[in-house]
Amino acid sequence: MKNIWHDLVNLLKSNEESAIAFLEQSKETELYWLCEIFEDLSAEFQSQAFIHCLLELQKKYPDLDMKQDIEYAIQSIEE
Repeated sequence: MKNIWHDLVNLLKSNEESAIAFLEQSKETELYWLCEIFEDLSAEFQSQAFIHCLLELQKKYPDLDMKQDIEYAIQSIEE
């Protein structure tokens, strides 16, 4: 499983714009599983665009608890 997550992070981190578009098109159940790699993507992107994406996804799917993911994305920029 770790290898799959690593491969997915490597694939998505290669292009932030494409990664955000992919996440925006994902369904709630898919995002539930993809949340596992948001911390890694935050560290890679360190961008306002990724934070904005996470905030919008949280609004779109309020049942997903993305508070920690959003906080980590913000901290990634501040470091």
